[in-house]
Amino acid sequence: MTRSQKHILGWHFLPATGCLAHTGEKVHEGKTYTVRGPLKMCSHGLHFSRGVLDALTFAPGSICCRIEASGDIVCETAKCVCSKRTVLWMLPLEVSERVLHEFVCRQAEAALKVANVTDPSAWNAIHTKRKWLQGDATDKDLDAARDAARAAARAADRDAVWAADRAAARAAARDAAWAAALAAARDAALDAANRQLTAMICAAHSKELRS
Repeated sequence: MTRSQKHILGWHFLPATGCLAHTGEKVHEGKTYTVRGPLKMCSHGLHFSRGVLDALTFAPGSICCRIEASGDIVCETAKCVCSKRTVLWMLPLEVSERVLHEFVCRQAEAALKVANVTDPSAWNAIHTKRKWLQGDATDKDLDAARDAARAAARAADRDAVWAADRAAARAAARDAAWAAALAAARDAALDAANRQLTAMICAAHSKELRS
């Protein structure tokens, strides 16, 4: 554990309400939130992570915030706590969720390619998930695609096909993204996954600024 007094860029996720989980206060871009008193990890202070995938581990929801921590800062490997947390920008809930689900799809595609999986049911599960995100496939369509991918995974007993099954799940975006990250970690690809998700989130933010 390290303790410092400096500025650190990081990530923090909010619940769907867009409010702080511990006080219920609405969060706004550009505002600095502060706490007083000694910091204590997991019990007192404003939490964040330096990596976006680490932040997902502790996320109460899918709204992604880019933050700057300052004041007193205490960091462990995956989690930090600070006395001042400034929200530099944040993605709307629907944008955050779409990015996280798309991240899962890309992770699944990468796993299928590495394993040379050609089973059409696995690839169709990912294709259907993207159609579902665009409103062009129903829940029933997605469930059917996932069932087909799951059957293929059982028959082949291949982790890569299970990745397609996870991608087609109607799970919460944060949970699906973290499951994909855990799978990437088992393949020694966690750093690459973190870079990919960071780039996707920043690209979505840039697009929001242009719109």
